[in-house]
Amino acid sequence: MLAGGTAKDSLVPPLLPRWSERLQLAVERFGGECSDPEIERLTQVAKQQDCDVVVGMGGGKVIDTAKSVGCQIGARVGVVPTIASTDAPTSAVAVIYTPEGVFFRLEAA
Repeated sequence: MLAGGTAKDSLVPPLLPRWSERLQLAVERFGGECSDPEIERLTQVAKQQDCDVVVGMGGGKVIDTAKSVGCQIGARVGVVPTIASTDAPTSAVAVIYTPEGVFFRLEAA
């Protein structure tokens, strides 16, 4: 699971024990930008963890990153939006930024 700061700090901790009873789960904090370096970092984590599902919990950048990581490793992707103003959960496109937060490109996810 890839989680934004608020999700990782507030939403995940009370649920983690129950989830861990049912499945193998690794939770990784999102680095803040849906950028190539972050996607590459999380793709390596997902490969090391042998993930078959990537879940993005948070806002649009977290979800777009999860979609990109899932595509990179050929995994299913689940999304848990924590903000209502994003269309990332319904889109097959990921918006990729530079590490500094400047729009870089669109990527089919």
